[in-house]
Amino acid sequence: MIDLRRFALPLVTLIGIGMIAWGGLQPDYWLMRSLPEGVVPPYPAKEVLGSACGALLQCAILAMILRTHSYRRSWGRALCAALLALFVAYGGVLGAMHAPPYYGLYLLWWLGVTLGLILLSLYSAGAAWRHRRAD
Repeated sequence: MIDLRRFALPLVTLIGIGMIAWGGLQPDYWLMRSLPEGVVPPYPAKEVLGSACGALLQCAILAMILRTHSYRRSWGRALCAALLALFVAYGGVLGAMHAPPYYGLYLLWWLGVTLGLILLSLYSAGAAWRHRRAD
C-alpha cells in the first residue's frame, strides 16, 4: 500500500515545478506588446528557475510544518500550514496583474495547494474529534 503521507507533498512539488516550466513555454502577450514586430522573446530561464526554487522552498517549509512522517490527525499543524499558504496566496494574487504565464501557472498551483491544506485541516479536525469522541 502506498503511504500518501510520504509521497503527496513531493508529488505536488513536482507537479508545481512542471507547471512552472511549462508556463515558461507559453507566449507572454503582455511582453510581446512591448517588443518590436516579429521579435520572439527567449525562454525566461532565470525567472522560471527562480519561481521553481521558490515553489520548492515553499513545499520544504510546508514539510517542516506538517512533519508528514509523524502526521496523525494533527489539525493544528494543518491549520498552521493552511494559514501560511493563505498568506502567501494573498501576496501572490496581489502581484498577478500583467504577470507572465509561468507566474500565473505557479499561482494556480499554489491556490490548489492552499485549498488542499484547508481541506486537510478540516479533515484532520474531524478525525481528531471523532477519535476523541470514540474514547
